[in-house]
Amino acid sequence: MSPELPPPGTPKFGPLSRLLHAPAQNLLNITPSRPASPILQGQVQMPPSSFVEPEPSVHSLDMDALSLAEPEQDPDGLLAYEPSPEESVISASPPSSHITPDTIIASGSGQDSASHVLREQLRRTLSHRSGGSTRSSPHGRRTHLAEEQLPLSSASDYPPLTPFEAGRYEDRKYYVLTNAGKPVFMSQKEGSEEEAMNAMGIMQALISVFAEDGDKVRYITAGSTRITFLLRPPLYYVCVSSWGEPGSITRTHLEYLHLQILSSLTLSQLTKLFERRGNFDLGRLLTGAEPLMRSLLATAQISLETTLSAMQCLRMDMVKRRRIGETLLPPSKLNLVYALIIASGRVITLVRPRKHSINPSDLHILLNTITSPSLLAQDAESWLPICLPRFNSDGFLYTYVGALREGVGLVGLCADRDGWEGMREWRGAVEKKLEEEALLGTIEKAALTHPYSVVELGIHGLRHFVYKSRINVQFTQPEFDSPYDTDIERWRLITLYQQVHDALHARSGQKEALTLQYIRTPREAIMGWITKPFEVYVAVSPHLPKPACVSAANMVVNWAKKEEGRLFLKDAPVF
Repeated sequence: MSPELPPPGTPKFGPLSRLLHAPAQNLLNITPSRPASPILQGQVQMPPSSFVEPEPSVHSLDMDALSLAEPEQDPDGLLAYEPSPEESVISASPPSSHITPDTIIASGSGQDSASHVLREQLRRTLSHRSGGSTRSSPHGRRTHLAEEQLPLSSASDYPPLTPFEAGRYEDRKYYVLTNAGKPVFMSQKEGSEEEAMNAMGIMQALISVFAEDGDKVRYITAGSTRITFLLRPPLYYVCVSSWGEPGSITRTHLEYLHLQILSSLTLSQLTKLFERRGNFDLGRLLTGAEPLMRSLLATAQISLETTLSAMQCLRMDMVKRRRIGETLLPPSKLNLVYALIIASGRVITLVRPRKHSINPSDLHILLNTITSPSLLAQDAESWLPICLPRFNSDGFLYTYVGALREGVGLVGLCADRDGWEGMREWRGAVEKKLEEEALLGTIEKAALTHPYSVVELGIHGLRHFVYKSRINVQFTQPEFDSPYDTDIERWRLITLYQQVHDALHARSGQKEALTLQYIRTPREAIMGWITKPFEVYVAVSPHLPKPACVSAANMVVNWAKKEEGRLFLKDAPVF
């Protein structure tokens, strides 16, 4: 017997509407928080090798997002190890305390019946599988790759690339709503306010199906479209995407969207607002923060910083970088927490208190907030409060931003809300030292030569690469040269990197992480390789023989180690 279809007149809203009207058997993957059926395809089983122990396995994938063991990181390092979104949650209260049928379904004409039909339809499709297993990380210390380690591949050995086949990528759509159903943010303005409310009602209905069973929905996949949910009560986050990226990627985007909101409104303030008034209109309060949220999401489309949870610096001579850092050391009376110099949106140097690392996600939120052209215009000065959620989700730091040159900024964060005058004096002393030692010219030159080209490495067949120092929690990559110099080709390559990264880290719930992953498309071959000290991802010609691909990966690693002092911020001064 076919499931009951929604009555005529049910509100429609893009992919959500298609889900509402789809027969139950057409809802391909509905992923709860407990283990479910495998969804990743095209993983490669590696042959036995003395170079990789234990041997990777990709059988029996499940949907629990488990974490890897931390890399061997300096405990006093600049950047802190960043856990996956599943490991570290900043929420106003335990999710289950807010997810109830009474608080989820908003009342409204025509909305209750549609929500009821959707709940009943989805409930008939759900079949939870209990159980699961733990996994260990296979990431060994080997830092040289042998040809025999490379698994064989065929036309079916890579994930389906629907956006690639279609030749274009539709814009992802991001939504934020309250647990009372009020819209807070939409990445794209579509239709009328009534249509937006209808969409939010459908999202609430999807969430409530699981809430009534004491569970949380994570993903719903229908055809090439995946709807990702992140519940951070009193706010719910939703992303609709057909890019073909792993679910862990869009969940990371939603987690960063949550952190960006908390940077403007602390967690304690958010909690109090909704304790006093459950149907509070947060969207009106956050109107001024919408440009920052859009900027954050735009960067996430074209950057691997959020995927890798790492920072990318400008290349610079190590001695000069350290000297620039020394000029930032503040007087003790200033009560400085962090100080940094940025150029072209990248960090030159960062100084901090001893044994106090900065979390990569806090750094990304900070850079997204302060890199507005108006803040870095010639001679501009700004003073603004910002909450760094991983540092302290219930308090503000006060941030001084001063433009030393066009696009070159000095940034200082302190705990003193009345520290404006002291920060201005500090800026004057720093600028004087930099000018006396001609270091401002060094910074401007580094900005002009960023990014570098892959041609600089002189590796035959290498089109692009990404190298991450796991110890330093930093990465480097060249510019996107041809054939990746268009938006679609760049997005496609980034999606491929993300698929390989997800397989290596088992972020989508695979039972075992991998050490090596190799996929091939008609346009390129991608290889990812991870050890405790580093990760490397290379894109080469699909016609390049496997021995040459292995050689390219080894050459990238050797080059990065040789250039490490210029590529990464190491041994920065502390106070």
